[in-house]
Amino acid sequence: MALFAVTSGLIAILLKRLPPASAMILGGSITAMGLALLVLSTYQRSLPIFLAALTAAGAGYSLIFLGGLNLINANAPIHHRGGTLSAIFFIAYLMQGVIAMLLGAAATAWGLKVAIDFGSSFIALLSFASIALVLLSRSSPELTIKICPLPSSGQQVD
Repeated sequence: MALFAVTSGLIAILLKRLPPASAMILGGSITAMGLALLVLSTYQRSLPIFLAALTAAGAGYSLIFLGGLNLINANAPIHHRGGTLSAIFFIAYLMQGVIAMLLGAAATAWGLKVAIDFGSSFIALLSFASIALVLLSRSSPELTIKICPLPSSGQQVD
């Protein structure tokens, strides 16, 4: 598991200047590939394939995370960045915890292979959804994701 963290850190350092959209597209693709390798490693019972899966997943996660953070930094007003990042981290960690518990329960009930198949499919679907959102926002300006503060009471909305 240290391979995931080391790869993630190295990719973040080496590719920190990659444009956010490119990072998210590349990261989503690499993540999906890493998840496919994870599924393959469970069926082949192969340590080298598992290590390749960890490397790819670490790189993909790092790129998606880096791209998302750069999007927030580019779009959130300075005085709302801290709150925006806190909310995103809260939701992300909550989702990771919920998914981990659900997959643990699935592994207990139906076996590790079923849990890996289901979890990998679900996370790959999220990766493809992030790619689709980036591509849609590029092609349709009205679909561009804007990060803006909620109006306070008494403030008009444009």
